[in-house]
Amino acid sequence: MFDSASATTRTKEKQYRLMDDFVKPDAEPLTPLERLIARVQVCLPPLRRPDTRYFVSVLLSVLIVYGLNFTFFFWFSPRIYGEEITRELSSLFFNRIFLLANSTAVLFSAWFVRYQSRQYVKALRDIRHLLDFPEKERDLAPVDKVTFAGILLRALWDPLYKFSCRFNRMSTILVGLIVAFIPLWVTWRFPVSEAYQHVGLYLVVFIVGSWAIAPVTWNVPEEYKGTNRNLWTAFRSRQALLATVFTLSIATAELTWVTTLPTMGARQFFERIHFLPNFVLRLEAYAAYLFLFVFLASLAHVICSVAVGIFFLWHRRYVIWLDPLDEFGSGGLRPLGVLVEKSTYAIAFVVAILLGSWLVVHPLQELRKPYYVQLVTGATFLIMFSYVLPVLVLHFQVKEFKLDWIRNLGPRKISILQEKLATWDASAEFLGSNWAAGYARIREISDWPSSNLSVIARVLLASLTPLITYFARLYLHISI
Repeated sequence: MFDSASATTRTKEKQYRLMDDFVKPDAEPLTPLERLIARVQVCLPPLRRPDTRYFVSVLLSVLIVYGLNFTFFFWFSPRIYGEEITRELSSLFFNRIFLLANSTAVLFSAWFVRYQSRQYVKALRDIRHLLDFPEKERDLAPVDKVTFAGILLRALWDPLYKFSCRFNRMSTILVGLIVAFIPLWVTWRFPVSEAYQHVGLYLVVFIVGSWAIAPVTWNVPEEYKGTNRNLWTAFRSRQALLATVFTLSIATAELTWVTTLPTMGARQFFERIHFLPNFVLRLEAYAAYLFLFVFLASLAHVICSVAVGIFFLWHRRYVIWLDPLDEFGSGGLRPLGVLVEKSTYAIAFVVAILLGSWLVVHPLQELRKPYYVQLVTGATFLIMFSYVLPVLVLHFQVKEFKLDWIRNLGPRKISILQEKLATWDASAEFLGSNWAAGYARIREISDWPSSNLSVIARVLLASLTPLITYFARLYLHISI
């Protein structure tokens, strides 16, 4: 018995050390473009500190892409394209408000990825006394009945996961090709701009791409047990790379066949200019938006990692109890709730900036373009996944743990009562003891967030205001 307890303690200490590794500077992964721009600064002595080098690298890249690049572009545009085309480009496609909004979104996303990654690990460290790190992955209860999810797991997940375990690099290349070319083909073959019923097909592409990414990146090293398996997948695997490739493929397809370039073509820009100016104009459109989408992909990746982490903790039964005396609230699980709140605020901030800039610049009829519908729809789904679902999971699990506490206290209370009932005075002493206070303390644990409706209202109002404003102006013609 003593040896078993010692082995468990050693396992937890090892897992705690692994978890601590994630909060070291520069522990969080960067997207490929972020790594590239960070390496540019390595040779500059004033920027040798990791945190400074990273943020200054992003800032410098923003100044180059949105500052110097478009300054020179508009400086030479009147000579290359003529005054009329230059005026339309600067008002509809490369407006100063757009460039400022995109720059702000990039800088905020770069900052929030680092901030939320460290907060995610810090929250797990704060609640790690409530977690269990099993020596072996515990088997979940078998499900005898046939379910759709079970069929999908056996048909799609298992073969790809087993293949990735045997041929890790080859499976990564294969999945990378899938997530890179399927969005390009689907967007080219079924453009949303021609028929909005193709939105369903787009959602299927998202699901297939996400499904293909997940099992390949779940090939976790043997020493990572418990919740560190989830941390490894989010921060150390190839998931960030494949998610970036997937996002860039979708963004490239959207720019090429659905939004910016088709709109330029409809205005006959490309018919009025020669080959080289034509190429430069297309290149500028990609430079303006692909750079933005890389950082938006990083933002979405860390937000989804937090949500998936919460689902993972409950599904694998790594959270084993509540701490009624914990200072954080909700039995010690409040840090997880704070995480999903911050994720939702981040989504609301970015969507408000991007959508607000388009609402200010574009005429009403332009807002019917697929880009805006997809932006609003994507933000809504992301809020549902990153806030509403984790909140429901936390709420019901906290209630369940409270009931477990009360059920466990009941038999203990009865046994002590039977021992003390030998005399009336002992019974009176027992009835005046701290048992009632203990029950009250457990019942008072917040079933977060139902007991704090102001939090829900504040978060949803902040996140849904840009979406409500968009639909109000688009369909009700309300002036804002």
